[in-house]
Amino acid sequence: MKTKLLSIVTLLVIATSCTENSRAKQFGGTMTVKLPAGTEFVNASWKNEELWYIYRPRKVGEAPVTTIMQEDSSLGFMEGKVQFIEQ
Repeated sequence: MKTKLLSIVTLLVIATSCTENSRAKQFGGTMTVKLPAGTEFVNASWKNEELWYIYRPRKVGEAPVTTIMQEDSSLGFMEGKVQFIEQ
């Protein structure tokens, strides 16, 4: 019973000590990025544990949208997702 409790506590500590970037990339789950008002999402990429994304000023008449970057892993589980929300 003690080892099971210790395992659960260890997993909780690991899960809460990671950044949102690394949790989404390594363990799956969803991360949300709210872009600055008046900007449009262009592209995103991972560089090691860091998420880099490009955005630009929105042109007149363009409506804000939500873009999703979804991992498609070969094993089919623990897939990460990042939502880029334009405001």
